Amino acid sequence: MFAGRDKELKELKSQFDSTEKTFVLLYGKQGQGKSTLISEAVKSFEGTVINHLCAQTTYEGNVFLLNSSISQALGLENPIQGKGLEESFNYLKTQDKKILLIINEYHLLRNSKRENEIDLMVHCFVEEMPENIKVILCESYIPEAEALIAEENPLSADFSLIQEVKEFNYLEASAFYSRYNIRDKIQFYSVFGGALYVLDKLDYWKSVEDNLIRLLLNKNGDLRIYIEQIVLAGIQKYFDVRILQILAEGKKRYKEILDTLEIEDSGLLDKQLKILLGMDVIVKAAPINKTDDRKKQFYDIKDNLLRFYFQYVFGKDALIYSMGEKKYLKQNILPQLEMIYSNGFKNIVGEYFAKEAFGSFWYDGISTKESRQIECVMETEDGYELYVVNYRKKPMTLIECQTAEKQIRDFLPESFRKINFICSAGFAFESEVYTLISGKDLYLVKSR
Repeated sequence: MFAGRDKELKELKSQFDSTEKTFVLLYGKQGQGKSTLISEAVKSFEGTVINHLCAQTTYEGNVFLLNSSISQALGLENPIQGKGLEESFNYLKTQDKKILLIINEYHLLRNSKRENEIDLMVHCFVEEMPENIKVILCESYIPEAEALIAEENPLSADFSLIQEVKEFNYLEASAFYSRYNIRDKIQFYSVFGGALYVLDKLDYWKSVEDNLIRLLLNKNGDLRIYIEQIVLAGIQKYFDVRILQILAEGKKRYKEILDTLEIEDSGLLDKQLKILLGMDVIVKAAPINKTDDRKKQFYDIKDNLLRFYFQYVFGKDALIYSMGEKKYLKQNILPQLEMIYSNGFKNIVGEYFAKEAFGSFWYDGISTKESRQIECVMETEDGYELYVVNYRKKPMTLIECQTAEKQIRDFLPESFRKINFICSAGFAFESEVYTLISGKDLYLVKSR
């Protein structure tokens, strides 16, 4: 199913239709739909498509494989001969037909020579590239993609289009289960997130629990394989995988992670966290009133499914095997699902307010015990507003909101001028005092 990439698709198609130089960088984590986007876009390309995947091999090996891809796509009886990339490019320049060259995982070719050496070869080719040839570099390793667009890279000024393909947000992901009610939409997104590969594997005629048993708790399930052999396999060598396990367990501050790893603060953890941030695996945040206070900063796993995996699946193979997937789900996951959905709903609210000054707030009490982090706060010109976020089955009543406000006012700082409410099930009243946002409101918005 192709959905949610209309803007990107339009931009990519316009490159194919353009008479100007077409040299595109398309990047994003694996499983986000880069190949699907390209496949949809090339349906309108009237020419020969050379779809090549680079390999973890030598420079000569990569050139041989590229020549094989070119020869097969062009239907040549005798494969192209040559040991250099320049020869491969020169052959393409002799063709008078329209050609689209897609180079997947470009960093594997790039790293087969010294720094920027391959980039310079590609730069020279692009500068002399005839109008009938168009090129897409496709990259899954984000730090490598960012290196290509860095000012000092010879390719940085050559790109006619740079697209980052990100995972779908809660609203975009809901297009895959549009027939569901609001509660079900929240549940699916809270557990499975917005990666296109994941969304395509889910059976929307079955419950969250059934999908978990079939796709994740089963050691041969598609989502288990996707996480362990695709998402983690390519990046695990750069960091201690226990970091993700610790974050999934709720320890999110630097000191907490350091103490749980039982290592000295030598700078290694800081380096690994920066790598994970660069790979878009984790996010770093801070209370909106303490953005410069490093001690208040916290980390979290970005993808909902990856967080769920490290909390309930990672390191638990023996237990799942001995109990069986269904029993393990019943005893170890089902009692926690409402909490998972509640936290997931708060994350959805955060995405809804993504372009606002919205986040947590740090309250410094007189004593350490009084200090606390208040969630879901918006900073306005007049002060702060608190949003009380509730995931529940029934609409909130006026009395419930008034009672909640009285309890909250006991510890809320004076700088908070207003308390508002967000409820997944909506409200049983209208109000001019409170701002009320229902789950339905969150899913009606088109863009913010």
